[in-house]
Amino acid sequence: MKTKEMKGITLIALVITIVVLLILAGVSINLLLGDNGIITKAKEAKDSYSKSAVKEKVGFLLNEYKIDKATGENAEFANLLRKNLQVGVAEKEDGSYSFILGGWQIVTSESEIISIEKFKLDVDRTYSSVDEMKNDTSLAAGKIVQTAGYYNKTLGGGAYYDIVSTTSLSVDNATCIQLDNGLYAELHVINDTVSVNQFGAYGDGEHDDAEAIQLVLNSDYRNITFDSNRYKFGKNLRISIDNTHIIGNNATLFWNEEVKMPWEQIGIIGVSEKHVKNITISNLNFENGDVSIVENPNESIQLRGAYCDNIEINNCKFNVYEIENNKSRQITNLWFHTEWKNITIENCDLKNLTNSNIGGNIWMSNFSDSYISQNAIIKNNYIQKSCHDEVIGVWGGNIDNVLIKNNNIYVEESKVTDRSRMNFTFGNDGILTNLQFIDNNINCQSKDFFIYINGKDGSKNIYISNNKIRYSVESNEPIIYTGMINNSGKNDNVEVSSNEIEYLSNSVLNVFSATKEQYVGNKIKISANTRNLFSGDSEYYDNIFEINGDVQERIINNISIFKNNMITINGNAPPYIINPQKNLARDLNIENNKFILNDTEEWNVLSKHFIFLYNIELNNYNINILNNTLICPNQSTMQYLIQMHSINDIVPRTINMENNKYDIFKDIVFYNNKINHKVLVDGIEIKDSTILE
Repeated sequence: MKTKEMKGITLIALVITIVVLLILAGVSINLLLGDNGIITKAKEAKDSYSKSAVKEKVGFLLNEYKIDKATGENAEFANLLRKNLQVGVAEKEDGSYSFILGGWQIVTSESEIISIEKFKLDVDRTYSSVDEMKNDTSLAAGKIVQTAGYYNKTLGGGAYYDIVSTTSLSVDNATCIQLDNGLYAELHVINDTVSVNQFGAYGDGEHDDAEAIQLVLNSDYRNITFDSNRYKFGKNLRISIDNTHIIGNNATLFWNEEVKMPWEQIGIIGVSEKHVKNITISNLNFENGDVSIVENPNESIQLRGAYCDNIEINNCKFNVYEIENNKSRQITNLWFHTEWKNITIENCDLKNLTNSNIGGNIWMSNFSDSYISQNAIIKNNYIQKSCHDEVIGVWGGNIDNVLIKNNNIYVEESKVTDRSRMNFTFGNDGILTNLQFIDNNINCQSKDFFIYINGKDGSKNIYISNNKIRYSVESNEPIIYTGMINNSGKNDNVEVSSNEIEYLSNSVLNVFSATKEQYVGNKIKISANTRNLFSGDSEYYDNIFEINGDVQERIINNISIFKNNMITINGNAPPYIINPQKNLARDLNIENNKFILNDTEEWNVLSKHFIFLYNIELNNYNINILNNTLICPNQSTMQYLIQMHSINDIVPRTINMENNKYDIFKDIVFYNNKINHKVLVDGIEIKDSTILE
């Protein structure tokens, strides 16, 4: 009897325990899954955090845009969103902008966020591919369906489709797909954004995707994205519709090298009557390489532009790889060449390593007699080259307003058979005005000179400022007659200022030999032997020159103004410090300079000249040599202060030498001159040869 009672009690306890456990389980489940459960709250917290992060990103860009407008920059708000957020942006008729970021549908104006909602589109069915959708004969009109990918999920191209019984669209297996049951699937486009994979591109690096990419470029949708990693194309691609915005997502387009190279690979091409306008390309890579045989070695352009306005290339990579024992490829990364306006190339990587005798990185030309191409910005790029031609060339036709700023540029051409003559060209066969070359970091080499400035009608307002330059001349010529800059003499207002320049050479140089230039506030170190340091009709103010090598003939030749400079020569000093070899074309002013000649070899008596005038004409111009200091710490023998020999003038002029410190330069000689010029040394007229005390 007792046992039965105990069993009864145990059974009741078990039932109570189960009931309690069920209650507790229900409470726990409710705590986890209920409307106020832990999981729900965690999801809400996650969404709240995600929403806040998205809101912060967009808010930051709104503030950046306001600052840009306030400072006068002409940034377009939609493009600012595209390049910073890497999203397709729809520009709505009411002036607002819509896009999806982090799973949130955002609508904003240029001043504030209008709405942020979780993006959700109710779909009736989901398919793995387009083919699976096509094969579903049970689909009915009015449904919205989704595919995980065009071919499969891995290759991308997932999309939404509206199922309709009739369509006004052409069946192209992209925007409109005919189903096996006779209905149609129309691409459901969100925020005017489509991907090339939705148009049938594989992006697997094996299939040729040219047809699919061109199909989407010709479509009505203006935000174009890439889903996969590598896209091969074997025919030219053309961008010729206004307001095309390509968002690359770091995908790579590479040329099918099995096909003969075209002149252009990808072109932004309009026509003279109607320019293509408002094109942006961001985070897309262009590649040439992996080829052993090139059937057609003719010149090829990775990205070419003509008849186009408002073009922005941002955060893209242009790679032309080195191929061992193959120097026949002739490729240039970028070339805008006819009737362009408002071009920006920013934050890009450009490498051209063909080692060939043709090819460069960025060229801006204008082959049009009736059009002025204008407003180009080349900024914040990394540029590397090993082939024969300019890194950056701005040349051919009339061009105005070019900014080349804050680029890192590297040129090494030891593997190039015919090395580049120059690294940069600013003006040729036309008129170039208003170019700024500023704040760049450069390590380059060439066989003749650093910059070529020319043009049949000259270039005007060229500013080369605040750059750090390491430049090496590698040449088989014993003497290089053009060093830093070579120009035609027709140029007007060429200023080289506040640069740090290191100049190296295996040849003897004429470093500063161009005309009509101003060198202001530069710090220049030359590690080479030089023939003439300063020649040509240029002006020099406030520069510091360090010469680690011999100067063979003269320091100052035919220049106009030389003021407030310091020149230190840590090699053999030349016979002449000042020695004009041509008839004067204006007054010669040498003022407030310091010359330090650290020659360790003992000079012979009267082997050096401070100023030597021989067989020239002063042409009614004066010479002013004022407040200069000459230091020769290792020398003690007397040298010529001034020698005037066979001067051909018939009208006397004045050579005024005042308040200078000459060190051991004391001897004054006049010989075989047609007339006696007025020579003043510290206010005292010197009429005959003499030796100063």
